[in-house]
Amino acid sequence: MHFIEPTYAKVPDQVFYLLNNSKTDIRRYEDLHQLNAIGVERGARVSLRFDQDAELSKDDVSTLNQLLLMLDQNRLDAFVGNEMVTDYLIKEMGLQERFKKARFRFTSGGREYLAISKKSPHVKRIEEISSLINEMKIDGTIQKYIQKYTK
Repeated sequence: MHFIEPTYAKVPDQVFYLLNNSKTDIRRYEDLHQLNAIGVERGARVSLRFDQDAELSKDDVSTLNQLLLMLDQNRLDAFVGNEMVTDYLIKEMGLQERFKKARFRFTSGGREYLAISKKSPHVKRIEEISSLINEMKIDGTIQKYIQKYTK
């Protein structure tokens, strides 16, 4: 893959979601050890510490939609997900009043890249694509689309 500069956005944080009426509060990492079931999307990477912590009770499922429904049905104490994608799905499913975010989160310092396969016929257009991404960042187009799907 060719990762095209400039990056176009910050990598969203990994956030823990709870039911709105939950008495559970996750203020720090150690609070996760008190939970009976933390939902995780299968194959997702949260953080090295979380991913390797065998003492946590994690339930992995195929999709983020399943995590939302399982938490809504009290089958999980919490689940973790990419904040941008999860907030969008919650909004699309009309569940905004059902969930809240825990105070603790894994903050990302990474950046999002557009990537093009080295075998793509568009490889020869990388400089052009890079320039377009830069223009879209400067004129606010990228931020406008991010906000459209996250607000």
